[in-house]
Amino acid sequence: MAKKVPSSRYAGKKRTSAPKKKQQRKSSPAPSLSYSSLGEWLKTDRRIWIALAVILLLTALVYSHGFSHEFTNWDDDVYVINNLSIRALDGPHLNEIFKGKTSEVAGNYHPITVLSMAVNYAMAETDFPVYFGTNLLFHLLNTLLVFFFVFLLFDKKWLAALFTAFFFAIHPMHVESVAWVAERKDVLYTFFFMLTLIGYLRYLETRKLGLYVLLLVFFSLSLLSKPAAVVLPVVLLLIDWYKKRPFDAKALLEKVPFFIGAIALGLATMEIQKDAGALTTHTNTFLDKIMVASYGFVTYIAMLFVPIKQAAYHAYPENGFPLMYKIAPLIALGIGALAIWSKKFGRTGLFGALFYLLNIGLVLQIIAVGDVVIAERYTYVPYIGILLLLGLLVQYVWEQNKENKALTYAVFGLLGLLALSSSFATFQRVKVWENTEILFSDVIAKYPHAARPYVSRGHYRADLANRLSGEENTARKRELQDKALADYDKVLSIRPDYMAYNNRGDIFMKRNEIRKALYEFQQAVKINPNFAIGYGNMASCQYSLGENQASMENINRAIQLNGRQGMFYFIRSRLYQRQGDEAKAQENARLARQFGYPVP
Repeated sequence: MAKKVPSSRYAGKKRTSAPKKKQQRKSSPAPSLSYSSLGEWLKTDRRIWIALAVILLLTALVYSHGFSHEFTNWDDDVYVINNLSIRALDGPHLNEIFKGKTSEVAGNYHPITVLSMAVNYAMAETDFPVYFGTNLLFHLLNTLLVFFFVFLLFDKKWLAALFTAFFFAIHPMHVESVAWVAERKDVLYTFFFMLTLIGYLRYLETRKLGLYVLLLVFFSLSLLSKPAAVVLPVVLLLIDWYKKRPFDAKALLEKVPFFIGAIALGLATMEIQKDAGALTTHTNTFLDKIMVASYGFVTYIAMLFVPIKQAAYHAYPENGFPLMYKIAPLIALGIGALAIWSKKFGRTGLFGALFYLLNIGLVLQIIAVGDVVIAERYTYVPYIGILLLLGLLVQYVWEQNKENKALTYAVFGLLGLLALSSSFATFQRVKVWENTEILFSDVIAKYPHAARPYVSRGHYRADLANRLSGEENTARKRELQDKALADYDKVLSIRPDYMAYNNRGDIFMKRNEIRKALYEFQQAVKINPNFAIGYGNMASCQYSLGENQASMENINRAIQLNGRQGMFYFIRSRLYQRQGDEAKAQENARLARQFGYPVP
């Protein structure tokens, strides 16, 4: 038996120093948690599974109204309704999804997202609930992954993990990513993104080659679902820093394949968006870029706590940048300084802030893409960084005051109220996505100076009119057309817009006012000389007016710009029939059928 050490040996400095070292190790922000111990712990504490089940059930209920919705004309038509590449899962269609210009949808290359749409189409063609249900399913899976990521990263901080997962699941700012079918890319890339992060935590324990390869597969799938995943290699470095892993050659070399993939897809995406005209000039000067980026950085944080003035489309200011944009850089600097100051208490605060910054940084419009100043869908992953900090704060308050039941009840009561209010706000927000008219009427109420919402609402009203037939619907049809024309007139009072002219022309064609329609289409192609549909519509009018030569010139121009529109070949088939060239007429009719036009 070992000789007992006299207590007098610990009467001096050594006695006080040992407990400090032990406490320092215990409070380290990056403890290790093995996956085997995780499994054993979860098996013994069923309350965690019950809590997760309640979160998932409540989330499904909050989003349940979405199953009665319909596709909007805001990119849902591009991704689903008019997307010929998703019509089958055979070789030629898969080739269209993964290779060439036809794989670029709405100015992005994300073939895994488009492939998921093809799977939905194979299941139910254009039955909306299937597409929405898939989005919701991935959102629920992402909620579970967020829980496990926080749970593993912070050594079984179960309350923090539940808090983060719960508010990730039911926050109203995330409705856009779930309720909007075209935003499938958000929920899908996040699924593989979070799998990569969780797998990386496991890799740090095992360093197994097979797991490393699996991480590359997950990362590739995330990249090919949405280019926003390009930040993932930097997030892995952030985890290394948080876990106090040395930044040696091995740690850096492990990231090289991730960075190569991210850089390659990032450069390709910028080129695709440039070709698609997605890059805009709302921020011409360096100061403009700083103001807009800071405004987005600050506004996203503010809307986490107070999600007011939500809209599917947040327009740039009408007449210059107001005061909030000018002071936003100072507020952003203050938030950054606070995050750096928090480092004196440990790495957690700075980790959460950097996680938010890395994931939101690419969409702060430093390179202006699209014509919105902020977009709610951009918060889907970045909010995890802030929510986990709030969750850890709740966990700390609870752990430090377990014996103070009054405070515990007060904290959990407040959290309950926040959960109810957030769930209700999300439930109400889901309703706004019911159809295009409701969605863009909501935007118009908040941004009446923006042109784009009037274009979309006008098109929806005109499309409703086109679906009506019979004399009993004549008055209703005329009413919808007049409302659509009023929307287009509003657009043209704000700015010249080729789609507004084109859609006005379409209404006049339906009313058999061919000369008026031709004029509108001519104005459309003057604004956008590469507008293939405009040339096709001009050709259709000229065909009806008997102007065969002009019609042929315009339809050839339309096919040159876009050779995948069946209507173009149908018009050219009719023109060849007038010329008596039956062989060419039949060939063009065949092409029209090939590209989905119902040739009689």
